[in-house]
Amino acid sequence: MNKGQEQFFNFIMERVTEEGRKEAEELLKESFKKQANGTFN
Repeated sequence: MNKGQEQFFNFIMERVTEEGRKEAEELLKESFKKQANGTFN
């Protein structure tokens, strides 16, 4: 995760309800991985 992604990740995670934290974390990490691979659209 680069610095910008980390800042975005922290911003989102601070605002997600406790129930949605795991799902949000998984979605963000998957999106960052796709972005790094050039397959994010």
